[in-house]
Amino acid sequence: MKRRLWWPVLFLFLACEPEPDPGSAAVSSSLQGEAPPAVEAPAPEATLGPMGEAEFRELVRQTLDLLDRREVDQARDLCVQALDARPGDPEVTRLLAVVEMVGQNFESVVDLAGHQLTRDPDAVPFLATRAEASFYLQDMDQAQRDLLRIIERLEAAMRSGRAEGWCGCAASPDEAVALARLDLARTYYLLGDLDEAEAIARDVLDRDPDSTEARFVLALVLNKRDDIAGSMNLYEQILEEEPYCSACQNNLGVLHYRRHDLTRARERLEAALRLTPDRELWDTALVLSNLAELDLLKGRFREAEARYREAIATAWRYPGSYYGLATLQDIRGHLAEARATLTQALLWDPQGLDRHNAEYYEPEWRWYLEGLVLEHQGQGEQARTLFEKVATGKVRMLRGPARRHL
Repeated sequence: MKRRLWWPVLFLFLACEPEPDPGSAAVSSSLQGEAPPAVEAPAPEATLGPMGEAEFRELVRQTLDLLDRREVDQARDLCVQALDARPGDPEVTRLLAVVEMVGQNFESVVDLAGHQLTRDPDAVPFLATRAEASFYLQDMDQAQRDLLRIIERLEAAMRSGRAEGWCGCAASPDEAVALARLDLARTYYLLGDLDEAEAIARDVLDRDPDSTEARFVLALVLNKRDDIAGSMNLYEQILEEEPYCSACQNNLGVLHYRRHDLTRARERLEAALRLTPDRELWDTALVLSNLAELDLLKGRFREAEARYREAIATAWRYPGSYYGLATLQDIRGHLAEARATLTQALLWDPQGLDRHNAEYYEPEWRWYLEGLVLEHQGQGEQARTLFEKVATGKVRMLRGPARRHL
């Protein structure tokens, strides 16, 4: 099985507004959760003038209250009603995009942002909105194009002396460019280009040694380079400055897991779960999945399954929970259920980025999951090679289930 690291959402141009974290996810009680209906991009003609500041703040307050109660559908309806009255209003459109991001309706976020960008191709907040949604859709080409465009436009505005306030948030132009570059580093990290991700992070650190975001990206890279001590040191540094960094606690749990210290791993993961805000459903599901794996490694199958299902009910589109549950179901001999769950995992992980960037307790756990995927895709001979390795490997729990596939 695998352990997943994550990073806090760095995308600046939504996060800096009084709006929810765009890296969150939706509530669904169904294993095969269906996406909510796509939201049509509004027509450009407004029937009312732009929403006043006081009215918009009240809309934001009501929307956040609904999201805090995980009432995503009601939050969407509220924003749609406001947009019906003011079609094309950019602030209301951005708020609706955030709700759709929380609801994991990423395709609608791309459509909403794209509609605004047809009217203003240089609208940095909407470039960032589309980049973030593309990131979760694993469309890294689009995410990188939008991020590079953001950097280009901000740097041009800075050279012309017109950058202040231009990005639509409270951050300085220098900070905005740095965060956009670190988001670009995230894409390189996921695509396996560690050299480029590290170069960006170190360059940002050279310019701003206090950047916790750059240190976080660098910690991710160091882990992939097997510098566990260096990675842990960076996370601990960040926690001294930002003690509520739930992502740091999760990733420290991963690193203890890599060292086979499951007691400390659980302590860190439970701390991450306590610190993760209720609105950040995607991140909550990730921690729940990591805790489920600890139960799986201990042979606590019922507890592990309950955790995986809780994660899926929390964030129905997060692929890691499905991979974990499919592995558990296959180990227990529930083959039809495992195939159905794996189908869902592959749907939400179209480029395999979640699977390939995960951490595994022993190599046999990676081989076993890859064998399941290859078998599912009709590549029987390649799958057989992996199952043969697992059947003679050192993980006793997997030997019998692997032989069943031979």
